[in-house]
Amino acid sequence: MKIYVEQGDYGTYLITNEENDKNVLVQTDYDFPGLARTFGWDGEESDFSGAQEFLDEIADTDTGVEDPGYFDSDDDESIAPEDMEDPEEEDAFGFFE
Repeated sequence: MKIYVEQGDYGTYLITNEENDKNVLVQTDYDFPGLARTFGWDGEESDFSGAQEFLDEIADTDTGVEDPGYFDSDDDESIAPEDMEDPEEEDAFGFFE
């Protein structure tokens, strides 16, 4: 199955599975070089900004690659955005119950 990169909110990326439209959120710049390499980038592993520039260029395009394992069909625990529940309310320490 092929995967694609979409631009997410606040400098994040979504890896999208073409078969079922499920997504994996990539939000840490430390993850950008690995994701960029999946799509053919050949920069240095420590070049976070170079990886981000590459991902910006291919995000929301038809650039797709075979899934190297982001979506394991035997253990798919991803949740579609429309199926996510809103947190109820915070407890006294600011945690959601």
